[in-house]
Amino acid sequence: MLITREELAAIKQQAVAEYPNECCGVILVRGAERRHMPCRNVQDQMHARDPITFSRTARNAYYMDPIDALKLNRLADEG
Repeated sequence: MLITREELAAIKQQAVAEYPNECCGVILVRGAERRHMPCRNVQDQMHARDPITFSRTARNAYYMDPIDALKLNRLADEG
């Protein structure tokens, strides 16, 4: 998959905004339609809730917000 200049710019903007924490997102492609979807990192919340299981923080780990995961699944199911 090739990433467009616009997508790369959006990814860079997200990375700069979320630095020093990890960031993540996906590029959804359906036919000629493309969409960059940033996903929220909730690793710090998981770490605060259960520091044994989630020993790392958002600075060096990523845990996708379950709401974002549901949105992605719904979009994938729509085709």
